[in-house]
Amino acid sequence: MNKTIAVGVGLLVLIMLVLFSTTYTVKYNQVAIKATFGQADEGSVIRDPGLHFRLPIFIDKVTTLDTRLQLVETDHVEFATKDGLQLVVRAFMLWQVDVEAEDGPIAFFRSYEKLSDAASPIEFQLRTAATSVLSRYRFDELLGADSVLAQAEEEIRADVAQSLGDKGISPRTVGMVAKAASSRTW
Repeated sequence: MNKTIAVGVGLLVLIMLVLFSTTYTVKYNQVAIKATFGQADEGSVIRDPGLHFRLPIFIDKVTTLDTRLQLVETDHVEFATKDGLQLVVRAFMLWQVDVEAEDGPIAFFRSYEKLSDAASPIEFQLRTAATSVLSRYRFDELLGADSVLAQAEEEIRADVAQSLGDKGISPRTVGMVAKAASSRTW
């Protein structure tokens, strides 16, 4: 009797381990990429939330990507405006994996594989675009009553979208805090 219970428990544990290694869950705010032997194509994107099946872990590798908005911020960047005055800005951008494009998640997976890998390149592109775009404006155009800062932010967003669009990244909003440069440090 004890031997039968031990065998039954052992079989139950084995079945649970097999089920655990052959299933995965996609949450409502995720897409999954199922790479078979390391290869993924457009058909490898799983967009439906719920429980899904896969081949054992050494054959199919499943990577889930969060599709919610992500935040990236730059450090304080000092640059010269069109009229030669110094300005210090700190830019931020809300972005997400491009799930609207059919190949957006695959393009992101091929470029970065996971969200944390994308933070540094996105921050670099944001800083570069902010410096490039804002240096085309005069100081009084960026700060003051008749500020065109919102227009400049949209230009920055479009610039980042153009440079990162083929990597499965969709910039949603760009914003910044600007301050006239002084002799004090932050």
